[in-house]
Amino acid sequence: MLGLCLAGLGAFTEGLAHGEESVRIAEAVNHPNSLVNACYSIGDVYLRKGDVHQAIPLLERGLEVCRIWDLPLLLYLNSSALGYAHVLAGRVSDALPLLEQWYRFNKMR
Repeated sequence: MLGLCLAGLGAFTEGLAHGEESVRIAEAVNHPNSLVNACYSIGDVYLRKGDVHQAIPLLERGLEVCRIWDLPLLLYLNSSALGYAHVLAGRVSDALPLLEQWYRFNKMR
């Protein structure tokens, strides 16, 4: 979350450094929730920075961990961010299923 806060202040390099450290820690302790959050955070920093193509693989990784470990709440958070990244990359056909999934989840709440 520190990475997201730093990105909000425009400190992208610092935000990415904290995010990358989060990924290393989550992988070292094999903690899926932390790994998903770390991938989401770094992906979001890249999106705020305008580097969509760096964000997409991280958000895809987080989404895959959500699917493997059955983490529905985090899945919807990651799918919306990945859908947004695909839209920014001009890949609307890839974005629509992800954004529709997020929409259905929010409609149920």
